[in-house]
Amino acid sequence: MFPTVLQRYVLRELLYIAAISAAALTGITFVGLSVSLVRQGLSIVQVYYIIPYVAMLSLPYAIPAAFLLACVLTFGRLSAQNEITALRAGGVNLNHVILPVLGVGVLLFFASLWMNHYLFPWTMAKVNIMRDRLLDDAVRRITVQRKCIPLGNIWLYIGGTDARDKSWKDVAVVEFAGEIPARILLAKRARWTPTEGKAAILSLYEGTLIEPHFSAKDVYPSTNFRSFAVRVPLDLRGGPDLDRPKFLPLPDLLRELDRRRKLTDEIRRNPEYAAVKHPQDARRRARDALELITQSHETLKADADAKRKSYETLRATVEQLEGAVSAIRGADALARKQHEDSARALTEQVALIEQFRSELIMMQGDPDTPPDRLRDQETQIARVAERVRQLTQQEDRVQAELKRLASELAHSARRLGEARARADEAERLYAEADARARESEENVRRQTEMRDTCKQLTLLLEAEAEFHFRNAGAMTCFFFALIGIPLGILSRHGGVVIAMAISFFTVLFVYYPLLMVGELLADDAYLPAWFAQYMAVGVVGILGMILMVRGVKR
Repeated sequence: MFPTVLQRYVLRELLYIAAISAAALTGITFVGLSVSLVRQGLSIVQVYYIIPYVAMLSLPYAIPAAFLLACVLTFGRLSAQNEITALRAGGVNLNHVILPVLGVGVLLFFASLWMNHYLFPWTMAKVNIMRDRLLDDAVRRITVQRKCIPLGNIWLYIGGTDARDKSWKDVAVVEFAGEIPARILLAKRARWTPTEGKAAILSLYEGTLIEPHFSAKDVYPSTNFRSFAVRVPLDLRGGPDLDRPKFLPLPDLLRELDRRRKLTDEIRRNPEYAAVKHPQDARRRARDALELITQSHETLKADADAKRKSYETLRATVEQLEGAVSAIRGADALARKQHEDSARALTEQVALIEQFRSELIMMQGDPDTPPDRLRDQETQIARVAERVRQLTQQEDRVQAELKRLASELAHSARRLGEARARADEAERLYAEADARARESEENVRRQTEMRDTCKQLTLLLEAEAEFHFRNAGAMTCFFFALIGIPLGILSRHGGVVIAMAISFFTVLFVYYPLLMVGELLADDAYLPAWFAQYMAVGVVGILGMILMVRGVKR
């Protein structure tokens, strides 16, 4: 069914104002985003090459506000010029004029839905492709194995280190302005100097400064430098998070939602985590607690390592003393054997000398004994007596050695006992310290699991919030028409200033405050994600229906 002349007149006026307003708001949003990017580090030339993408990123915000302004201004003029009164006097139902405008709102809803689910992620993907191309070009200039360190808005690539002066070699520094690489610095050498606060100075030497231009020709104007200083924030949050739901088109977002729901369902089956009501708060608390517990765990682990080393040292001392005691006992056994042998030999020689003396006495009493035999007997007695004297001296030495070994053995045994007692005490202390370290390690593991669990839950909330945010953002065109039409009729003023004041009051003081409050409450799960995202458009829709009923009746 084709629109009537009256409907075409209203729609022509409405679309004309909406187009001009959308262009103006897109320009304003573009200027604001461009100024923000320039302040973040991009040059004017870089911004020039990303104008289409910045403009496309502005559309989801500019179109609803422009359509609201067009509705207020169009119906405000109809009301101010008494055309609505004339329509009623002519028997024309006001719904005849309103329904096509609401139909345009429905069409804009589908257009916004497509932009939010496909155009916006595609735009961000194009920006990411540019960034990846620039990073690949920078990385190709580094000829050795690199290490990437994300530090806030800076990615640091390190090729290697120089052991002589502890400097870095083949370094690339990529500075981001939001999600876009703004500047790339390549240097042969670099030095790291910490400063007060969460920052450090990175001094680069003999390098090249590149400011990429996002053109199809891959223009990379560069400037050589002998030295360059870069202030690096010590913020380990990393660079752009390319896996966030806002970068995913609708099919990928739905798959990601399904995956995260299944993962969190498995997590919530654990009774320990089922009671997590506000995962964002729990995640922050777990992160802070994990930091403290990790520091305590490192201290306990160092203490356990020190006690382990002390115990190992004492055990080595005990083993040395046990070896020394065994050696002394071996020497003592050998000395005792020598003592027994020398005592037996001494006894035999004493008995032998007594025998020789008895025979000598008998020979001396026999007058027939030749003198030579007597002399031989005396010689044998003297020889045996010398042997007895030697054996006696040897026995004395063995006795002295036995006493010395006994004293040394007693001293070593006492030292061994003391060392064993200290080793047992060190082993007990090490066991206690190790038990505390293991308990602390278990706390770290459990707290890490809590943090990761809460992270998974917040990722699910983020994905759900992104999905409903896109749908709610697409609905704003229809609900802005629903509230803009009665506001224009009730204002009875066709001026642009009044229409802009009404529109921006509705957007800045009704819609966006509710939207921000809903997002804040949804982040910590105080409100369901769907309710928080649809709360703003719901309130606007309810107010619009109330005002619509009142405006149509009047």
